[in-house]
Amino acid sequence: MARAMMTGAALSLILAGCGAVSGPSDKQIEDLARQEMISNPGTDDPAQRAVMVAAARDATISKKGMCNTSKPDIYACMVDVTVKLPNAPEAKQTMVVQIGKGADGGWKVIE
Repeated sequence: MARAMMTGAALSLILAGCGAVSGPSDKQIEDLARQEMISNPGTDDPAQRAVMVAAARDATISKKGMCNTSKPDIYACMVDVTVKLPNAPEAKQTMVVQIGKGADGGWKVIE
């Protein structure tokens, strides 16, 4: 019985993805994706920037699948993003966020 529980726990860790062992958690990935959208709204126009930042703050963001690692401690994670801009239909897209450890040991977006 104990062996079956240990096997089940190990399998759960494997299936849980990068956050379960050493990578960022789903919440960290989603928060970093949102921060990236807010930091880089895709326009320099102040009025449009304000609209894009507000949309990013209100966006629904969810991690999609497992993260990939091509370099040690760098994770490429896909997230589904749903945003609603004023006077426009809801927009959905998938984006990839590259995440790595910062000098302070915390997770950050890698450009």
